Amino acid sequence: MGVVVRQSFITSALSYVGAIIGYFNVLWLFPKLLDREEIGLLRTLIDAAMLLVPLAQFGISSSVVRFFPHFKHDNDEKRTFLSNLVVLSLIGYVFFGAAFLIFENEIASLFTKNSPKIVPYFKIVLAITLVLATTAILEAYSRSLLKVVIPNFIKEILVRVFTSVAVFFYGFEYLNIHQLMNCMVIVYGLSLLALAAYLYYLKQLNFKINFNIFKRTTRLNILKFSLFSVLSGSAGLIVMKVDSLMVSVMIGLDENAIYTMAFFMAVVIEMPRRAISQVMSPLLAYNFKHNKLGETKSLYRKASINQLAIGLLLFIGIIANLDNLYYLIPKWRLFQEGKIVVFIIGIGKLIDMTAGVNSEIIAMSKYYRFNIIAVGVMAILTILGNYILIPILGLKGAALGSALSIVVFNLIKLIFIQQKFRIQPFSINTIKAILIGLLAFYLSTWIPKLNDIFLDLLIRSAFITIVYGTLILKFRVSNEVNRFYQDFKKTIL
Repeated sequence: MGVVVRQSFITSALSYVGAIIGYFNVLWLFPKLLDREEIGLLRTLIDAAMLLVPLAQFGISSSVVRFFPHFKHDNDEKRTFLSNLVVLSLIGYVFFGAAFLIFENEIASLFTKNSPKIVPYFKIVLAITLVLATTAILEAYSRSLLKVVIPNFIKEILVRVFTSVAVFFYGFEYLNIHQLMNCMVIVYGLSLLALAAYLYYLKQLNFKINFNIFKRTTRLNILKFSLFSVLSGSAGLIVMKVDSLMVSVMIGLDENAIYTMAFFMAVVIEMPRRAISQVMSPLLAYNFKHNKLGETKSLYRKASINQLAIGLLLFIGIIANLDNLYYLIPKWRLFQEGKIVVFIIGIGKLIDMTAGVNSEIIAMSKYYRFNIIAVGVMAILTILGNYILIPILGLKGAALGSALSIVVFNLIKLIFIQQKFRIQPFSINTIKAILIGLLAFYLSTWIPKLNDIFLDLLIRSAFITIVYGTLILKFRVSNEVNRFYQDFKKTIL
């Protein structure tokens, strides 16, 4: 668990630095230099591209982590394994791109009524999809090497910095709106080049293609696993991204700007989960290959309580300071409708984190096919929920539909893992963490509201952190958190 803790803390730190840059972009820079429709257009382009990635790469990135242990002991085969899968992904993209162009008019008809400005940029969506699909494969390979720090720096920080630069150029009229949208291809393209350069530095790129390194059974297993991954990955992204796209389709780009801004505030809560998941996946793959169920159970529980402990602090901190955060947004009155979205999505993300790494456990086990059933059901429920709730409740309906799908999705996975492996992620420490979080939030409501926004935010956040952190350490909710605190204290002293 030492590798997990060390790299998870480092990648979490990078994620939070990226979140600060992201907050600057989404909550200040975008509202300052872009109007609501332009913000909605930018977010819709990127969300659409992300939604299409599993289809474009034929689920190859999941196969990288799953089958890497078969080649990890031979450096030449390991590098060739990566090259082979990149080529397979590019072949899959050709078929995907052709299908997209054939049905372009039908896709455009979905947006014509409420968001017609997105239609001329479909080619940009295709280009970003290609770049993201290739990047995902290189990131998965880096995770398999347990090299997650630099890829996370590129993903969480460089991309956001490049985006800031592009929007600055637009704001000072060096670019028009069409050039800004085209710049997003360059932004993601530069991140791909940086990741490829890092792997080249590690001597992990050899550009050699040799499909003979795959035994016939391995080749078939990779193809089957990729097929299941493209289905489960597409459905999973539908669960995460379709609410934003459906807001654009059913209400408009203006409302999507409000929704995505609120969603970004809430999604910061799950950043520790991303960091832990990236390191956990290859370890779980190794455990299942060597039938180490005891270690899998231990990782499952540790991931759950550590994710809950960090996520709960972030959630109560955001909710307690929600008014302050919105007051910091230029033209904040245009976006304040999203406050309820932050709360609803935040609850959903917190439940997702508490459930631990259940998706990774299923994906790395022999029952990986079950992910298709679970994610497929959730994708259908998410689309139906948004289709029903958005016309009735607007942005609140989109948030509620997404949060409910997250809850049901995790409940299905928890029940399945309990039945198949007789393990579950919860303990008495789960209850302790929740009670401590509720107490810290309740006590923070006693602090009188200050006129100075920055001072109020600082004092309220410091109070919550001190109360929550002290109680988490005192009641030993997480051994890893206590150990990290002791190591940190020794280093400082």
